[in-house]
Amino acid sequence: MDKFDNVLSRISKTTSAGASLHSAATSVATIARTFSERASEIRRRTDLSAEGHRLGIQGQAKGDFIRRMLEAAKPIHQARRTIESQRSALHEIRVPDRKDVVAALERQELRALVRSMDVGARMTFLMENISNDGLAEAVLTANPILSGLNDRSAAEYRDRYVLTSRAANLDAFEDASADLEAAEAIVQLARQDIRDESKFDWAEFEIIAAPIEIAVNHG
Repeated sequence: MDKFDNVLSRISKTTSAGASLHSAATSVATIARTFSERASEIRRRTDLSAEGHRLGIQGQAKGDFIRRMLEAAKPIHQARRTIESQRSALHEIRVPDRKDVVAALERQELRALVRSMDVGARMTFLMENISNDGLAEAVLTANPILSGLNDRSAAEYRDRYVLTSRAANLDAFEDASADLEAAEAIVQLARQDIRDESKFDWAEFEIIAAPIEIAVNHG
């Protein structure tokens, strides 16, 4: 088991997202391994000087392997964007229908109830009813002042509500994030291996890789 296998073993294949990340990361690792083998073959050539070895290996990197590695990593890059979007959505509170007058009045009454309480009782009431979606919607979709809360208290209530009401989703999100981090580590290992085998310094490698990466992921 090499360094790639050690990291690949951390990616769960029990979900479709995890399996997709594992497959992409495996492809990235395979390309890096193949490049190392190609570099070794070039270094064994006795008809080339040390400079010839270096240029030959760099030619392989620039001609094919860097692009192949970045193309294989594209699903991992896309997964990062998906998870960032999911992270944002997990912390969003449903925006109420402003045209529903009856519901608006109910939210107004709930805010007035919370506002009428003493400061200590106010937070106690909110925390004791942390799973009440209607209460959370009333308090968190309006200015905190309307519920008698300052920004800090409102943020504390919001965080506790999200954590409580979406615990299962948060657990799944944390698992997906761990899988993504492992897949991204594979990409970094592959980049480092290709760079080191080619004897590019960091800047030289990025000058080659950056435009390819932009074209692959945003083209």
